[in-house]
Amino acid sequence: MRHHRIRRGAAIAAVFAVAVLIAPLTPRPIEAQGHGGYCREDWSVQTRLRRLTGRVMVECGNECFLGFCHSAPFGNWGVDSVFSERHDGAQFRGWRVIDGHRQWNSCTERYQDAPYTNDGRGRQRADPDDPENAGGRSYRSSLACAGRVPEVRTFADAKLQLYELDWPVGDDDVTTLRYGTVNLRISCSDAWNCSGETPWLTQRSVDSTGVSAQARFKMKSRFISY
Repeated sequence: MRHHRIRRGAAIAAVFAVAVLIAPLTPRPIEAQGHGGYCREDWSVQTRLRRLTGRVMVECGNECFLGFCHSAPFGNWGVDSVFSERHDGAQFRGWRVIDGHRQWNSCTERYQDAPYTNDGRGRQRADPDDPENAGGRSYRSSLACAGRVPEVRTFADAKLQLYELDWPVGDDDVTTLRYGTVNLRISCSDAWNCSGETPWLTQRSVDSTGVSAQARFKMKSRFISY
């Protein structure tokens, strides 16, 4: 039997050829900018079944500052959360329409009966009682969405901190709704379109304010062109 020696140069060339064949099989991050745009991620939290059945005493008298006055007992509520900072908008809508906002009776001990409640004596419910965004944040990246977002986003202490808004006097702390550890699972249909949402979650407990709401955490991404 004859043995053939493979020259060193030929061996190196063979190894290089194999490397060229293997390299394309390794995925590389897709640059969104190379596609004329970027990945946009929208994260948000929603609430529904908003209720007030206990004692809230934060809007109980006329307060004025630099000519701006607040009159008892109704007030608009804002939310601080992982995805939001409170503002005078529609973050935790109540039921009584004042100044374009659906407000809550925020001095329940002094104002207990109609027209200060809408669900029986000492009880209030959001009207309309439908899901709404309590807040959200958006992020952008030059990489494809699927290369950025995690399969699971965990919030160790998911909570909504509620305030009765009193600009410019100062906002009043109402209560904090806590939902414990929340896992938001995310899936992607392609490089750009990813989404996920938790089921509706019930807060772990209700304190003396009687304020409660179910919450849902959401994420959605997409390609945005310049």
